Amino acid sequence: MIKRMATLLGVILFVIGKVQAHDFVQNGIFYNIIPNTKTVEVTYGDKAYFTKPASYYFDFYRAGVTIPSSVVYKNVTYKVTAIGNNAFDAEKTEYFEMLSKAVLPNTITSIGIAAFYKCHSLLQVNIPATVKELGDGAFGRCSALAALIVPEGVNMMGEGVFHECRQLSKVKLPESLTVIPANSFRECYQLTAIKLPATLTVIGESAFKQTGLKAITIPAAVKQIGEHAFDFCYSLKQITVQWETPLYIPADWKELGYFKDYPFYETPLKDVTLNVPKGTKELYQKAYVWKECGVITAADF
Repeated sequence: MIKRMATLLGVILFVIGKVQAHDFVQNGIFYNIIPNTKTVEVTYGDKAYFTKPASYYFDFYRAGVTIPSSVVYKNVTYKVTAIGNNAFDAEKTEYFEMLSKAVLPNTITSIGIAAFYKCHSLLQVNIPATVKELGDGAFGRCSALAALIVPEGVNMMGEGVFHECRQLSKVKLPESLTVIPANSFRECYQLTAIKLPATLTVIGESAFKQTGLKAITIPAAVKQIGEHAFDFCYSLKQITVQWETPLYIPADWKELGYFKDYPFYETPLKDVTLNVPKGTKELYQKAYVWKECGVITAADF
């Protein structure tokens, strides 16, 4: 887990450290022209551009930004198709810490790595229905963001995409999603409930670690739950599973003497009611991990 988080942070810091000059700027938004096309992506600005007093830029981004669907540069019209890596990354440009709102156009198809990373003041942002991909840490550490809809059509989320969004309490996930990657909602303390898509097959390592989840329904299509996926979920009181045969969790930590592969470390399963399909109660009462739940009940789903 530590190695995976270090890898994620390394990816973000690598992108932060890259030298990538913007091609032009309009209304405080920086753009890169995609070679041999009439399209652009929103990118980050060179520090040399910020020549006015800091208060000017803090006030400017505090008012929020609206990304247009197209821009004209040197008499050529360019379609805006992506929010690029680090575009509003406050780790790279501190002024973005004050960004309160971002309105994104329905022409973009991706939101890149650390695109809004550490935008502590971000209260409102829309993910257009045209978006297919969210990069690693795209909204990581947006500590004021309380609600977000991930639209149908998004089929790939990067690791840690919402990690440390500590006010995030409402999230809608699309049925197009099959994997919730590692650390996706880690340390989202206010996240008390979330509906997982029926298409989901993998819940990644530490995906919901240290969240405020009170109940969770795990779809029948899920074939893998990563280690530490639900660690330190102290408020968790109800788990509903839909497998006719209990999902196997490998590596009994009690025998190994360490917590490899265990998805509920420090989560008090003795206080959890496990709801299982009718006719499977005895199987779950004998199954590793699931048998640790304080109450196991069977019902028709």
